Amino acid sequence: MEATQVITDISTHTDDGVSTAAGAAIGGNTGNPDFTMVAPLAALVSAKAAYDPALAASAHGDEADTTTKNIKKALMVAAYRAVAVQVNVQAGGNRVKALGSGCEMEKESSHQVMGDVVNFKA
Repeated sequence: MEATQVITDISTHTDDGVSTAAGAAIGGNTGNPDFTMVAPLAALVSAKAAYDPALAASAHGDEADTTTKNIKKALMVAAYRAVAVQVNVQAGGNRVKALGSGCEMEKESSHQVMGDVVNFKA
């Protein structure tokens, strides 16, 4: 994935983190003239509206509520992925435009690598 593309997989986020990421994408793409995506954005809004109450209901640990929450989480992750793919396509490699979408961006690999250790002492 190029550094100018949004992350399309939020499935490893915490339950609250998934909701936050979806909310940011909804906010960034709603009324944003740079991106035209009615159906994927509507699906994400709908999935988030179903997920948030399911997340709250599962807080007490009931197995059925937790299963329902997990199903709704998977649906929201899929809806987020569809929005993120549209952002990637419509941004066309323009990082500034993609940042305006509210979707998470891939971190630059150079920021993830530790430099050479100098004068290391045990």
